[in-house]
Amino acid sequence: MDITIVDCLIENLTAYNSCIKKGFGWLPPPAAATSRPVTTHFEPFRAIGYITSSVPFSVQRLGTETFVTVSFGKSWQIYNCAKRSLVLVGPQITKKIRALASYRDYTFAAYGNEIGVFKRAHQVATWTKHNAKVNLLLLFGDHILSVDVEGNIFIWAFKGADENPSPIGHI
Repeated sequence: MDITIVDCLIENLTAYNSCIKKGFGWLPPPAAATSRPVTTHFEPFRAIGYITSSVPFSVQRLGTETFVTVSFGKSWQIYNCAKRSLVLVGPQITKKIRALASYRDYTFAAYGNEIGVFKRAHQVATWTKHNAKVNLLLLFGDHILSVDVEGNIFIWAFKGADENPSPIGHI
């Protein structure tokens, strides 16, 4: 039998009234005392979608661990999917993030007509060849394709991103 939000509210209200009648402060009922199976779907740390923006997230696998990079306004966060825990928070940047990509220790964040390249939480480069807002970042091996709202595509090599901030191609 599935538990609905209404069932949880009714169950907690019953426990609240029982505690108040006995003179105790309100405590939620212990898991063993409930007659229904306990669900963890509504626990706050599992609701990553409530704190992120509409920017598509980036998923990557490092060894046996899977990580998701999400945007929230002018910064980004990396979560460990198995543990559902926050691993890293990126720095605040000047504009709202419009696109994300990640590869190993690198995170790429498009904001305005620029692309910030971050190694862990430190910005190592800024790519600035677009004349319009960058809408999409696509990862292809050791290259990033960036697409702006006017349809321009730039190809960036991020091996040695700190030395060469210019694209290797344009379509």
